[in-house]
Formats: sequence, structure tokens, C-alpha cells
Amino acid sequence: VDAVFYRKGETAYWFYEEKIEGLREPRKARIKHRGNVLELMRHSGNMVFDENSSYRTEYRTPYGKLLLDIVTRSVERLDAANGHVEIKAAYTLENGGQAVGEYELHLCGRDY
Repeated sequence: VDAVFYRKGETAYWFYEEKIEGLREPRKARIKHRGNVLELMRHSGNMVFDENSSYRTEYRTPYGKLLLDIVTRSVERLDAANGHVEIKAAYTLENGGQAVGEYELHLCGRDY
């Protein structure tokens, strides 16, 4: 997905629009990274990746809400001299204490 990327001090932001099935207009979304915390604010639910604690979120589905726990293993950020920023988050999603799956999220951005 294409996004607008910018940096304010040590915090990196991505702003983008998501096309939601069944809706005519796209929805705005935001990603924020600072230190070991990565936050996604989306139409379907918010997600927080924090190495120091798990985060419970409601994920909306066509069949109702699903409670998920995000257990973050790592959040890594690489800042290159050319303004390029890369963030990787490794995490497990759990439902009722049972692992649903292991995931990685990769984000890339560049200051212009």
C-alpha cells in the first residue's frame, strides 16, 4: 500500500487509505512507531505491538468481533543515512490463550 511517510523527532508515521469491501469510500489509517512500540489505527481495529506487554484487540469480521491478544516478540527499526526507515515487528496472535499464528510485519519509508 502506498502511504505518506514522515518523521517527527524519534517518531515515524505512515498515513494511508484502505479500501474496505462493501464501502464506497476508502478509510484512513495510521501507523506510528516510537521506541519499541508500533501502533496501527485502522477501521477494522487497532493493534499495538509492544515488546514489554501483550495487547488485546477486537478484530471485526463479517460474523462478529473476535478477541485477539497480540504477543510481540520484537520490534526493530533501521534508519539509513539516505532517509530510508525500515521497521519489522514479529508477533503471535492468540485467541483464548491459544496461538492462532506467527506473523511478521514489514514497513518501509523514506523522507522526501
